[in-house]
Amino acid sequence: MIKAKKGNLLILGLSDENMERLKKGEPIKFNLNELGAGDQDVLIFNGRTEQSMYEEMKEYIHPLKTVLNNSRAKEN
Repeated sequence: MIKAKKGNLLILGLSDENMERLKKGEPIKFNLNELGAGDQDVLIFNGRTEQSMYEEMKEYIHPLKTVLNNSRAKEN
């Protein structure tokens, strides 16, 4: 995984190995302090659909702050 920051842009690059681990249910977690971007934890995980990911993580996610959308959908 590559993590970088340039101005207000956070750059995260996932290798093929990272993607395989995500598909196996092994999330990636790190703190933005590593990039000098404040004390905020980041969790990256994988799921088949946005809805399945929501169901998997709903006990951790505040519903009012959750955005369920398909980034490949035409309306986005």
